[in-house]
Amino acid sequence: MAAPILDQRDLDFLLYEVFDVESLATRERYSEHNRETFDAAITIAKQVAEKYFLPIRSKADTNQPMFENGIVSMIPEIKMGLDAVVASGLASARADYDLGGMQLPEAVASCTDAWLTAAASTSLGYVSLTTANANLIDAYGSQAQKDKWVLPMREGRFAGTMAMSEPNAGSGLADLTSSAQLNDDGSYAIVGNKIWISGGDHELNDNIVHLVLARVKGAPIGIKGISLFIVPKFLVNDDGSLGERNDVALAGLFHKMGGRGQTSTALNFGENGGA
Repeated sequence: MAAPILDQRDLDFLLYEVFDVESLATRERYSEHNRETFDAAITIAKQVAEKYFLPIRSKADTNQPMFENGIVSMIPEIKMGLDAVVASGLASARADYDLGGMQLPEAVASCTDAWLTAAASTSLGYVSLTTANANLIDAYGSQAQKDKWVLPMREGRFAGTMAMSEPNAGSGLADLTSSAQLNDDGSYAIVGNKIWISGGDHELNDNIVHLVLARVKGAPIGIKGISLFIVPKFLVNDDGSLGERNDVALAGLFHKMGGRGQTSTALNFGENGGA
């Protein structure tokens, strides 16, 4: 019999005997939870991990994403697994109830992540990046930005990335050259090239929301002059429907050792004037 990918007794010991996670249920935010709901969420994660991701871990590593005829293709089982994560609610385990989340404590949500990550390896990165993007916009975005972007990412309709590194600068952010030009309507046109962008392009979701680091014209040199911009693959209309394709182009894929289940991309922003 194959060894389990995680020892649930170890997780239980940490959660309930070392960190006394049950005591968090006395706090208002977690008052609707108890050990039963915590265990139920972790059990769901274990079931999704063992049903959808563990059987394809080797296949996902062997069959890397491919860039052909302008489209990224990958084994279909990855989308099936990611859809199961979203449908189970695990993608929004930490999110508020009013955003469709489980509103779980971080410690419990981390245990659900542990099961999924142990089985899926880097294939789960699409969900992890999207969750991080939604969290960032929810914490620091304007109300209009929250209304437009957060819920579609929580629901799994949109994916998310973080676009930092550049061919000329690597991850040295002080040296990035991507630029942002203010438009008449208050938006910005982004021009630049980014590399090693995990999840930068694929057909798993209706849209991809890139969080792009760029420098506004006239901004100070160094890291103090860097700003963060929301740049979608497809523009989104006021009613939430998808509009035209934005000026974001996939230039190619990188194949990373240990990260074969997730696309790693080179992206060109603004080839036709600005994204």
